[in-house]
Amino acid sequence: MNTFHIARHFIYRLLMNKRSWVFTFILPSCLVAFIMFQVNVHQEAKPVVAYVDQDGSVWSKALLKQLGESFVLSAESDAGLMETKLTDRKLSHALLIPQDYGDRLMAGQMPNVRLMRLGVNESSVMIQLALEQRTREWAALASALAQSGKLDSEAHAEQGIHAYMNNKPVVEKLDNSQKIPVNLRISMGLFMMFMLMTGLNSITVMLEDKQKYTMIRTYAAPVRSWEISVGYFGGAVVYGSIQIGIVLLLTRVLLGIDMGISGIEQFMFLELFLWAGLSIGCMLGALFPSSEAYAQIGFVFVVPTSMLGGCYWPISIMEPYMQKVSYFVPQRWALDAIEKLASGGSMASVMIHAGVLLLFTIIFLGIGSAALRPSNRSVA
Repeated sequence: MNTFHIARHFIYRLLMNKRSWVFTFILPSCLVAFIMFQVNVHQEAKPVVAYVDQDGSVWSKALLKQLGESFVLSAESDAGLMETKLTDRKLSHALLIPQDYGDRLMAGQMPNVRLMRLGVNESSVMIQLALEQRTREWAALASALAQSGKLDSEAHAEQGIHAYMNNKPVVEKLDNSQKIPVNLRISMGLFMMFMLMTGLNSITVMLEDKQKYTMIRTYAAPVRSWEISVGYFGGAVVYGSIQIGIVLLLTRVLLGIDMGISGIEQFMFLELFLWAGLSIGCMLGALFPSSEAYAQIGFVFVVPTSMLGGCYWPISIMEPYMQKVSYFVPQRWALDAIEKLASGGSMASVMIHAGVLLLFTIIFLGIGSAALRPSNRSVA
């Protein structure tokens, strides 16, 4: 009961600091929502391709039909006007199918289709590859029809195209819910950085209470030392859990952002990371018991470990020896678990990650338990 009252008053003091709300609740929520929302918009938007079909044959129509499955096609009436719009940056991509497109295919030649674009980017490369693939596909089909004697007229060519499309293997697009959302790791990594800052701020308040004899005055009352320690640490855990709950509520429920992972699994691993982060904070508090020194060391600790754990960039781009060192920070294990679950992994496949995070908590909390003892006080 005493532990409950100590934790409640500690949480109340943390929540009453209105200035910390920006870094605890508002900024992390906005940052995660912005990153995930931008990614979702980028994934769902199809490139728009303007085109002029000067050929009008069954081959050019088949080409446009195939391209229309992957891109948004916009018909233009005049090639010159289309090029002017592209120059004026009213269009990003433009496609000009020449008059001899179908004739060259039926003659066994490879036609040239002009693709106009403002610059080389992911969309333009995708369009170029799709255009070349479809043209080679029609060239091979035309050659096969010519060898079988079924290419003497456009009517026969149309029948051959129709039969080919009906017998062509269909690639089904499966449910995308189990695919890892782009930048899920980065958004969760940045959120973990804010979680660490929140946890270190909670430890700073504990150290200030020790310096100002607040803990020792509580110890003078009929309250056991372990009740005070558990009360402070439990209050910090609850405060961090409130941060996790609010950020997930705003991003998942209110904004409806799909992160490719269930809310319960995501909350669980963020909670395990919170415990590990607070335990590391207690260890630093035992090594640097002065609240002023601790505040400076805490910031120095957060950024390098976040960089090492892959919070800002993929682990794969790091040097091999740095990838091995990253296993010594909890960010790596928490992010790997979230990413694995988002890719369709089961809870059984990430139990080792949960175990390592708990091991971080036990080891570092054991080392840093001195920071929670009310009888130990540093020199202010």
